Amino acid sequence: HAAFTYASTGNSTLLREVVARRTGYPDLVGLISMIVFLVFLTYLDSMRVEIPVAASRYGGLRARIPLKLLYVSNLPVILVSALYANLFIVARAVWSRFNPDNANPWLNAFVMYNATTMEPLKPSLIYYLTPPRGLYSLARDPLQVAVYTLVFVGLSVAFALIWVAATGMDPSGQAEQFAKAQLQVPGFRLSTKVLEAILRPYIWSLTVVSGALVALIAVVSDLLGTLGSGIGLLLTVGIITQYQQLLAREQLLEMHPTLSRLLGAE
Repeated sequence: HAAFTYASTGNSTLLREVVARRTGYPDLVGLISMIVFLVFLTYLDSMRVEIPVAASRYGGLRARIPLKLLYVSNLPVILVSALYANLFIVARAVWSRFNPDNANPWLNAFVMYNATTMEPLKPSLIYYLTPPRGLYSLARDPLQVAVYTLVFVGLSVAFALIWVAATGMDPSGQAEQFAKAQLQVPGFRLSTKVLEAILRPYIWSLTVVSGALVALIAVVSDLLGTLGSGIGLLLTVGIITQYQQLLAREQLLEMHPTLSRLLGAE
């Protein structure tokens, strides 16, 4: 209908609204970007960095241990979003209780809202931490988009590093798991310290890259107005691939029961 209206009248207003809307409602750009991001995320999730190992308990059987490019998956983005949600709740409560007329200069540095539309006002901190919605927000205030992106990516990388260190996914934790399974890198002796030194550059690099990647995907998808949002797509792809891997593992163990001992399955 929009294309027909443009062809018959020459008025492109309706066509522009279909392609990219200022109001943040679903549009063609959001639909196309959703499809592109789904394909791109599926591809990223399949990328691996493989570490060659040999199992000494099985006569030096050689294999490769895959480390995912998205090493920390979407957890950093989830944690940053949870932090932002709590921060916005606190900011709204502080503003409504102590600064509803935006008269306090100290509180204005933290939070200011338009009393009518409840939109955050600059130059408050909350304004720069509010997620930009749509390409028009980039044209309206590129500084806000830049600050939001830098802070979001930085926090995502920080949470990725904290998560890896706290959950035993760091080089020392992985080296201990390798040593318990009597796995060693060919050409090196079986030692936790040696394994940790070999794994360290891979794991920390993957942690930083994956934390930054998922954050950038979330930010760009919000800018494009992607249907389902970037965080939603990250969760969707992560859940689907996790179930696919579980099904593949169960099928493999059913076909080759002797692998259960090697994989530690019951």
